Amino acid sequence: MSGKGALAGYKDAMKTIHDPSDVQLLKTMYQFNKSCLKTNFYKEDVGAVGFRLDPKVFLADSKVPEIPFAIFLILGHDFNGFHVRFRDIARGGIRMILSTKDNYDNNRDT
Repeated sequence: MSGKGALAGYKDAMKTIHDPSDVQLLKTMYQFNKSCLKTNFYKEDVGAVGFRLDPKVFLADSKVPEIPFAIFLILGHDFNGFHVRFRDIARGGIRMILSTKDNYDNNRDT
């Protein structure tokens, strides 16, 4: 679905959900999907799944001092990473959060 069809489906679904946690989850998923500009999610045989998000949409309700140029999320088999850039060409690379059994809970919470 795209355009008005997706919005109508979203609004119809919101009318049927009564649990506040479920409402928040659906809102978050809708916001993520609406802000996704590029992904390799649909490709076969990838080592990691990546998403490029439109910060103007993804952070629309956030009170941040400066909206970034782009946000990238990367999810691999044994890692999660992100990259926030404030210009088209940025330096610094991907921030990776490596988790083990010992630090997973702390990484998830932060």
